[in-house]
Amino acid sequence: MGPWLLGIDQGTTTSRAVLYDLDGRITAQAYREVYPYHPQPGWAEADAQHWWQATVAVVREVLNHSEGSPSDVAGIGISALQHAIVPVDGEGNLLARAMLWMDQRCAPQVEWMIGQHFPQVPVSD
Repeated sequence: MGPWLLGIDQGTTTSRAVLYDLDGRITAQAYREVYPYHPQPGWAEADAQHWWQATVAVVREVLNHSEGSPSDVAGIGISALQHAIVPVDGEGNLLARAMLWMDQRCAPQVEWMIGQHFPQVPVSD
């Protein structure tokens, strides 16, 4: 059936996978929504375990749709959101949710930094 190229993208709210043939034609594609948590106003977090589960699901879906096997995949490209550190312990176990780019808990520190380095720039309306 293959060989194929597999593209995986983990965004802020979706996990996506696309399977291409070697001519760049899409063979199969799938996505799952992964919703951020907002435990308090201004907070935005993601559960990395949900990212992993969604990624596994979309990869399985594109392989099943193409009636292929993992051995048919000749290459994998991965892209993901930035600025989301996933805290883990020494064994790789999750310690907490990842803080997303839209989380506003650092606003006081940002205002302080701007005031220290750019005192002429207003920091709030």
